[in-house]
Amino acid sequence: MPKYLIKFTPKEFYPDFSDLTNYNIKLGTFHHYRNIENSILSDKSEGQRGLTLRIKKPCPKLEQLSKEEGSYITYDKSSLNEKGEFKAEFYLQLHDHLLEFNAWLFCCSHVDDLEYINTLKEHFKCESYFFIYDVDKFVNSIQRALSDDLKANPLNENNEERVIYEKGGNVFIDGYKDAVRYSDKSKWMNRECETLTQFIESKKSREVDQNLWFQKPKRYITEQEVRFIYFPTAGRTERKRFNIRDDFKILGSDFSDCISEEPKSYE
Repeated sequence: MPKYLIKFTPKEFYPDFSDLTNYNIKLGTFHHYRNIENSILSDKSEGQRGLTLRIKKPCPKLEQLSKEEGSYITYDKSSLNEKGEFKAEFYLQLHDHLLEFNAWLFCCSHVDDLEYINTLKEHFKCESYFFIYDVDKFVNSIQRALSDDLKANPLNENNEERVIYEKGGNVFIDGYKDAVRYSDKSKWMNRECETLTQFIESKKSREVDQNLWFQKPKRYITEQEVRFIYFPTAGRTERKRFNIRDDFKILGSDFSDCISEEPKSYE
């Protein structure tokens, strides 16, 4: 059975199919979709995570958080044993994107039956859409455009670095793509770690991020969303990912031979 990826878009962003060599596409961000006024698209919990961490030992990151204004984190040397570990079980609750970072998003819908397009039209209150049939080429076009745009425009309108990273380091664009899973299960999770810093830098932290990046409440299930997520990293094989200050971005790139006005399946 053919499968289709469909992008609904306002008329001002609808492609000119006579020339796709410099089509302007809109990328949102987690921050954008948390705060957007459109009640259909807005998700206040977009990309959020909530964690209860059992921490064995303090570290500079934990100490830094304890000194922030209004912090509930308290401990002193009397809380530690001779090994520098907490004598009693020490739990830290993380919420409100305390460790979460912003990332670029492109969202579309997956359908098996073209008749379902009518349902999506009604849901999105939108009549204009196109088909993505070469997914890899489409993803790579956005990736290249993002990379080029960051090189040409490293600062935002407030004269701040768009990517928050160590000076002198390199920035690469990496990402993931997957279908969204719809669940009303709590986004709070329980984990254990040696130190807070170790957790932030660990594979466990990345797994928590990725699981919640592709989870939305069941009220959005009509959208049948597939999302492409892009984020800056220190290198192609690096675990370290950088935060961004973008809200949304309009990017021009060559989308020839990967999108279509007429129904065209990607499988």
